[in-house]
Amino acid sequence: MSNKTIDIFIRTYPKDFFLLNYCLHSIRKFVTGYRNIIINVRSKNYNELTKWIDLTGCTVVQSHDFDDKIDYCGQQICKLLAYIWSDAEYFYYIDSDCIFYDNINIQEKYFDSNNNIILFKEYWNNVQDAKQWQRCLQRLNLLTEFETMRRLPQIYPARILPKVREHIEKTIGQDFINSCLTVYKECKFSEFNIIGSYIYLYDSQGVNLCFYDPALNQIPSRQFWSHENPIVLKNEVERLLGL
Repeated sequence: MSNKTIDIFIRTYPKDFFLLNYCLHSIRKFVTGYRNIIINVRSKNYNELTKWIDLTGCTVVQSHDFDDKIDYCGQQICKLLAYIWSDAEYFYYIDSDCIFYDNINIQEKYFDSNNNIILFKEYWNNVQDAKQWQRCLQRLNLLTEFETMRRLPQIYPARILPKVREHIEKTIGQDFINSCLTVYKECKFSEFNIIGSYIYLYDSQGVNLCFYDPALNQIPSRQFWSHENPIVLKNEVERLLGL
């Protein structure tokens, strides 16, 4: 299996800084097979980030100062723009509240024996919590019979992102940020379903898009939530990490 250039991409904001330190600690302890950790933050949060976060081994990139009310979509937009900050072949997307608790080599876990990236699909009627994303995909002319957001953290080929950007701009008829916000305001937004559907429809070269299989989905990570009780969070995360 050839060695690939993979960058970890994390888009963060202040409410997640508490967990981000633990996330980065877990990556340094357990995760291998990547080149760089890219931390993306709004420009207005940059100083706070550098004050509170151990950024050893990370590259920090600043992005548009999305208003707090729309920054849920803002962080999705930034994930789709990861390619403007890095020349990596693949982006491994991790959220700040994702904690790894055992060893994982990205180069080995996310690619099959033919060196194709593994992505999952599932029929919509088998996905109880994700049918809301169908409207987003329909608005972008990307709706298929499959939902494609079955494994987190997710990894995608970087070459897809400029194509997805062009497709969104052409379909909505505005610049990229405003096109994404238009879809978000009309019918939510699902960046990973958008990428997966685009790959399925238009650019599946080098991708093994197979039906979801729990046996292939055993990623040693757990996602927490920043709105939970901080003392409970701290105790649970530190227990998981053996701190």
